Amino acid sequence: MKAGVIQAKLKISRPGDIYEQEADRLAEQVMRMVEPQVQRQPEEKEERKEEEELIQPKPLPEQITPVVQRQTEEEKEEEEELQAKEKAIVRKLCLALLALSINKVQ
Repeated sequence: MKAGVIQAKLKISRPGDIYEQEADRLAEQVMRMVEPQVQRQPEEKEERKEEEELIQPKPLPEQITPVVQRQTEEEKEEEEELQAKEKAIVRKLCLALLALSINKVQ
């Protein structure tokens, strides 16, 4: 709130005053309102048939993309090298943590 701005004091009305009665009356009217129904016009059989012909799903094999891909020998070697490096790093970290744990105990 900005300095120097005066805010009017809010008043709490009594239960059942004219404003509450009006709000209750309007709420009742809204709750009694009927939702509008949407009606479709009947289509001719030929139009439906044409639509169905246009909307045909693709055959299943064309939709499936291959998940498994063959690796080249070079890719296999690169992956094996990376895995070996990762294992070496994990071993070093484990040894370092073990050394720290032993130092704390001593």
